[in-house]
Amino acid sequence: MVNIDDFTSLYFQTSQEQLSEMLETLKTLQKKEYNEQAIKTMRRLAHTIKGKSLMMGFTTFGTLFKSIEELFRTCQEYHQSIKAALLDELRDVLITMQRQLTAKEKHTEEPNDLESAQKTVYTLLQTITTKD
Repeated sequence: MVNIDDFTSLYFQTSQEQLSEMLETLKTLQKKEYNEQAIKTMRRLAHTIKGKSLMMGFTTFGTLFKSIEELFRTCQEYHQSIKAALLDELRDVLITMQRQLTAKEKHTEEPNDLESAQKTVYTLLQTITTKD
């Protein structure tokens, strides 16, 4: 018989690994003006975490990663890079997500920064889609 705790444990483990990969990929994006492969990687990882989160019932996480996926879809579609300062903000969002996942996994209280993280991602998306 399948145990839901096994799925939950796997979710937390793989999501943390994928968040770490996203943070490493951000370093690549900071080095090069436009790196299509890194953008595709970010989009794929965000899509994967989004799907897993929604499947596990973590809708806030899923919604946030849907926005991150959309951010990188837009970058890919318009061959648009993200400025270093904005990548720093996104890095902060991903670090917040790591903390939130750890707290959720350990059933501990962590200040809920998800709303702030969501606003940051929306702002980044608007920055990408707005022409100067």
